[in-house]
Amino acid sequence: PLAPGSYTVQHPRARILGSMVIVESGHGSKSVEVHAGKVVEVELGEPVVTQVLELEPPPPPGWLLSGQSSTRHDSYRPTLDGRVKLRRRPGESLTVHLSAGGLSGPRVRIGVLPPVDGGGRERLRLPETVLTGAVVRGEEPVAESRVALVSAEDGVVWGWARTDADGRFRIPHAAPGTYLVQVDERLTRTVVLGRDERRELGEVQVP
Repeated sequence: PLAPGSYTVQHPRARILGSMVIVESGHGSKSVEVHAGKVVEVELGEPVVTQVLELEPPPPPGWLLSGQSSTRHDSYRPTLDGRVKLRRRPGESLTVHLSAGGLSGPRVRIGVLPPVDGGGRERLRLPETVLTGAVVRGEEPVAESRVALVSAEDGVVWGWARTDADGRFRIPHAAPGTYLVQVDERLTRTVVLGRDERRELGEVQVP
């Protein structure tokens, strides 16, 4: 029980930097008045709503979904039936990516969700497009090259993957459109992808 009076309520946030823990108040600070015999409710932290995103078809097991807005960047693991519970700030749009995890990718942008004011459900159909090919130098495969699909319209990277030991790459779920194919930031060719198209580029030569 608290004695009647004025109090400042804070919601500290902890950041771990190696062996050091830094505690800061962040945005969670409010002043309240406490009166004898009354319960005072205080909401702290950023206002968020929960939205259920349904991915069709479900991504492969182990893949991660990330959502990025102007103030948040969160990662989620979809359920086996392709559902994800997103935590969103009202009024903000959300850019959504899928990735296989790790540094080798692949990673693909699957869309931008419009702003929301409340919860609810959003259904997102994943394109079943698959772009494959092999990066070679002369007749030798090139491993660990970064192959990116860059929108020819606005320059946004929509997907990327790294080549394996045989120089092969695979980028799934690319949206229909015209793309520049870049290998380690070098432009190699232009490709037009239709919805649910499976395209084999063959050998992509690099100097």
